[in-house]
Amino acid sequence: MDNLLLLAVCFLGGILLKRSERLPEQTPPVLNGFIIHVSLPAVTLLHVHDLRLSSDVLFMAAMPWIHFVLAAMFFLSMSRLFSLPPSVTGALLLTGGLGNTSFVGLPMIEAFFGSGALVHGIIVD
Repeated sequence: MDNLLLLAVCFLGGILLKRSERLPEQTPPVLNGFIIHVSLPAVTLLHVHDLRLSSDVLFMAAMPWIHFVLAAMFFLSMSRLFSLPPSVTGALLLTGGLGNTSFVGLPMIEAFFGSGALVHGIIVD
């Protein structure tokens, strides 16, 4: 519960900082770069080094690929059925078939299931 409260406080803090207009315009790209290039690799190394490869781990790693193939089959068939333009089909494939859970998903996994479950989110992501 404490992690969920911390997540809500961080979201609220981000909203308030954005509305206050006290930070430079380049703040979001700099923070995103720090998260992508420093924080996520550090979290990954912290949690993945104890992971033992098993069929469960391989299944978790395969799930995004399985999801994308199923989404592609669905959206391509719907595209043919409704005669959608290629740009719409491509947008549906990208938004419905791919997901990046790093920014919101990993903190929520930790908030709901604890830091021990974070390795599962990292493998799936």
